[in-house]
Amino acid sequence: MNLTRPAPSRTAIFGLALTLSILTACDSTSSPSNSSTNRSPSAFSSTVAKSDVGNAHPSGILYLRTEQGDSASRPSTTLRALDPATGSTAVVREFVHPTNVAPSIDTNKAIRARNGFSPDLQRMAATKTVGSDNHVGWIDAANTFIDISAHNASTNSFANKPQDTSPTFDATGAFYYLDLVAKAVMRVPAGAKNAELVRTETFTPTGILRDNPKLYVSPTGTASVARSGGQHLYAELDTIGSGGELVDDWLSSDTFISQKAENPRGNPIYRCTTTPPQRAHMLDCADTPLTPRASDQDISTPVASPDKSRIAFSARRDGTTKVYVIPATGGSPIEIERFLVTSDSVTLIQWLP
Repeated sequence: MNLTRPAPSRTAIFGLALTLSILTACDSTSSPSNSSTNRSPSAFSSTVAKSDVGNAHPSGILYLRTEQGDSASRPSTTLRALDPATGSTAVVREFVHPTNVAPSIDTNKAIRARNGFSPDLQRMAATKTVGSDNHVGWIDAANTFIDISAHNASTNSFANKPQDTSPTFDATGAFYYLDLVAKAVMRVPAGAKNAELVRTETFTPTGILRDNPKLYVSPTGTASVARSGGQHLYAELDTIGSGGELVDDWLSSDTFISQKAENPRGNPIYRCTTTPPQRAHMLDCADTPLTPRASDQDISTPVASPDKSRIAFSARRDGTTKVYVIPATGGSPIEIERFLVTSDSVTLIQWLP
């Protein structure tokens, strides 16, 4: 019996080579040597691709910039992460404002600014003017305005039209707002659109005695309503007081950092231990300045590091904003190198792990 195999034809050899070439190309495509999935969060640069925006896991100091845009673009609000070790930044999320929609972000205090965003940073609280009506909702990751006021409005033609304000999120992702017609605090659970009543209020919504109320929800989930005029300030630990200044960030369960309200320009950052801890504003404690006074700079939005050993804050001078870091016990500010903003507004929100 002849067991000798016939030699493969030239056609078979060409087919085998072609198959191996295709398999090799597929393997190199599916396993790139520089895959973005292997990128360390601390290695983000300021040239993050648009496809990466919102997909990154931010690390460092989270801050936002409100940019006016130009005639060819719509205004936007951009969240970025600043690496305190290198000064490099990365875009975490960009929200482009739909027509007639404006963000509802309190940039005076870091801890309040956080509440303008859902915890996953996928939504930003916003308002919309519809004729003479005020609507609230959020801009989602697709830059679409989700109109919560319209969703919950009465279909009765004789019913009052929405006059809603002060939209905000809590630590669970629930959405809150003030209904000025019903004088009520309303809540929308995370993942839902139907609003539920939290409680009614006593503020004056219109007229010469208008209170201009603002809503704040603490990390414990308690909603507080602030009135204008300095008579009914809301506090981080849910107790209403008068005068003084409120929390920017916490160093411990009873010690916070803040600035005084009278004149924030150049004023030092203070550390304050509350007595008792449920009253959290500057009149209720012996404050200790952590930074020197600098009358030619606007110091704002201090945030504590995850281990509470350091504090970062922004300082604006002659149209330029820089970020500095000090020990939580106070000391000489150290500038974060390479971070420099010469236009738009900058608000530090949180120092992430």
